Amino acid sequence: MLEGGQVQRCREHGHQQAGRNQPLTTTIVGLSQAATHSFSSSPVLPLPLYPHLQAKYVGRAFVSPPPPSALSGPGGLPQQLGLLLYDAVDAGDVPGALEALAWGADPGLPVRGPRPAMLVSEMLTAASSPIPHTHGLQLQLPPLHAAAANGDVAMCELLLQSGAPLDAVDCVGVGHTALHYALLSDQLAAAKLLVRRGASLGVKDAQGRNAWDLVVSVKGRVADEELFLMLSGAAGGAGGMGGGEGASGGAGGGGGHVPLSSG
Repeated sequence: MLEGGQVQRCREHGHQQAGRNQPLTTTIVGLSQAATHSFSSSPVLPLPLYPHLQAKYVGRAFVSPPPPSALSGPGGLPQQLGLLLYDAVDAGDVPGALEALAWGADPGLPVRGPRPAMLVSEMLTAASSPIPHTHGLQLQLPPLHAAAANGDVAMCELLLQSGAPLDAVDCVGVGHTALHYALLSDQLAAAKLLVRRGASLGVKDAQGRNAWDLVVSVKGRVADEELFLMLSGAAGGAGGMGGGEGASGGAGGGGGHVPLSSG
């Protein structure tokens, strides 16, 4: 047992330790309270109270204005901006495409014009499809189709990341997607990109042909083994159409160039 004097010394030692610890505890609590008060006293300001952010992201003050012709041209501002985007895409002009997108061009909007109509007609000829009985300017085309037909993989990716729909068709009465355009133009890298990004293999054109059927009936072969394997999913879903037989015969051929029966 501890003697009375020893008990007293222990109590005094405990009080001394408590005294030494007290300032540290008080300091920590004080800092915590100060930090809480600091954060709570600095409210998050709404965006309009940050003029430079409002100007940059809402007013687009740091983007040059669109040309005056876009404000008064046929079809209104959306169609004119769509044409500016289409022309930049068709020319492989990435900065021009970015500028048109910054102005508000819709990457999924089908546009009317001589160049889109010309490309639609070229693809109809390549697909052995009849050209619709309509005025050429009524042939509409989204810009992704032009990028796919040109084999511009970087532009395809830019448009997709900007919201361009993968499976949009060129115009009423035709029904070709950007993937169809890439295949009909022998742009294999663009076709593989579109498939990897989720392009549907089952979309059919006005004559009931999907991506596989177009390759079989028009090209007679798939000149890339990786693309052949990608497209074979469409053949499997064709329900016994001629494309399925071509896939079976082509698989036995092996090699990078897989010949297919066009029947």
